[in-house]
Amino acid sequence: MSYYEPMEDDAETGMPRMKLTMMCRLDLNDSRSGGDGGNVPMWIYVKTVGTTAMASVQNMKRQIKLLSEEKGNTARAEKPCRN
Repeated sequence: MSYYEPMEDDAETGMPRMKLTMMCRLDLNDSRSGGDGGNVPMWIYVKTVGTTAMASVQNMKRQIKLLSEEKGNTARAEKPCRN
C-alpha cells in the first residue's frame, strides 16, 4: 500500500517533489506449491526482518531514482499530482 503527498518544489532545482509512504508486509508463512506453508521460525524473522525490510526499501529507492533520471527534464513539462 502506498500514499503520495504533494510537497513544495525543490528549492535548488525547482523540480516538483512528492512524499511517498509505503507500507509493506512480510509473510512468514508464504505458501509453497502444494499448499505447504513456509513456517519461518519467529527467531529467524526477528533476526532478519530489519535487514530484509531495509534491503527492500533501498532497492525501491534506487529504482525510483533510476526511473526519475531516465525521465529527465520532461517532469517540468508535466503537471504534478495534487490533492
